[in-house]
Amino acid sequence: MSLHAFVAMPYQTKKGINFDKVYRELIYPALDAEGFRVFRADEEKSSGDIRKDMFQELLLADIVIADISIDNPNVWYELGVRHALRATGIIHIKCRRTKIPFDICSDRTLSYSVDTKGEPDINHLENDRKELAEFVKNTQLKMRYEKTSPIYNLLSNLKEPGWRALRTQNFQKYHQELEDNIEYARIHQKAANILVYSEEACNQSLKLEIYRSAANALRDMGQYEFSLEQVEKALEIDPKDIKSLRIKCIVLGRLGEIDKAKIQIKRLIDEYPNDAESRALLGRIEKDAWIASWRNKSKTSDEMIADAADEEDLLKDAINAYKYGFLLDPGHYYSGINALTLTHLLCYLTKINNDTDPKELMGGVRWAIKCAIEKIQKIIGLVSLWQILKS
Repeated sequence: MSLHAFVAMPYQTKKGINFDKVYRELIYPALDAEGFRVFRADEEKSSGDIRKDMFQELLLADIVIADISIDNPNVWYELGVRHALRATGIIHIKCRRTKIPFDICSDRTLSYSVDTKGEPDINHLENDRKELAEFVKNTQLKMRYEKTSPIYNLLSNLKEPGWRALRTQNFQKYHQELEDNIEYARIHQKAANILVYSEEACNQSLKLEIYRSAANALRDMGQYEFSLEQVEKALEIDPKDIKSLRIKCIVLGRLGEIDKAKIQIKRLIDEYPNDAESRALLGRIEKDAWIASWRNKSKTSDEMIADAADEEDLLKDAINAYKYGFLLDPGHYYSGINALTLTHLLCYLTKINNDTDPKELMGGVRWAIKCAIEKIQKIIGLVSLWQILKS
């Protein structure tokens, strides 16, 4: 699926410049050749609110091209909205103008040529297209680490608003349809369909979500190589996306790449030391490593039990990871349940008590589960746990 570009510029002929021809002959062809789906607000054919459509574009477009050749209030407004909503993906272009407004004068602006009629200069048009295409490529490469919005540049601790919370109803419907298609394909074990659906997202923000959903679905189907492929695509968009990094750790573990999985999750823990979910994920990887150390179909049950006991250090590593995750967040009952279960296994296998008192841990886990159940009951109207499990 093509990336998405929104063009903020004047329409028709203003101050001797034919902006419609600039769009048709310069901007659109240059971006289209680079694989972008190009949109200008006056092209919206639906009967919806054009302002809502415009805001959605300014929020979700991968690239926004702003033509600042003249002082057009709509363009300045749209540029300001993009600066406020997104830290990156902004390109300024101009013709004739020599003086750039102070607030954006430090930003590089691409100049293009027009003739005496105010139309794209045929003698420079091909070169202008190439320069714009190259400018777009360079902007995309820098988006991971360079902020083009002066707002986010100056206010370094400012965070972008979540696009999911700001999307319009039409976009929500489109997103949900993609998610539903992936879930249907997962249920019916159609991995090829998931790979197709994962490429249908219309912009980078949605691509990240869909790649991640596809990776989860393929992992649940046991298609670990394909799952890893999808999560790597998600990480190309956002290398620090914590959810994608977690999925990658799980998939590496399922592929038997235990050492790689441990390296990945420990990096994640270094960056997010107080994240209980990451600690639980380390516990899961350690648990998988312990199970892999003794599970062998060619051996008897007694032999595997003996091998499992011999690998008690691996089991302790898993217990400690889960236990620490539960300590960081007592509401993370999943960590507590696993720590408690594995502690009982360790006591059974070694016939001795571990450093963790099972009874003490059991009290904490019971309380966490009780709180979680009560929270669910309040959310859905005080139905019984049995009704929850049956639904």
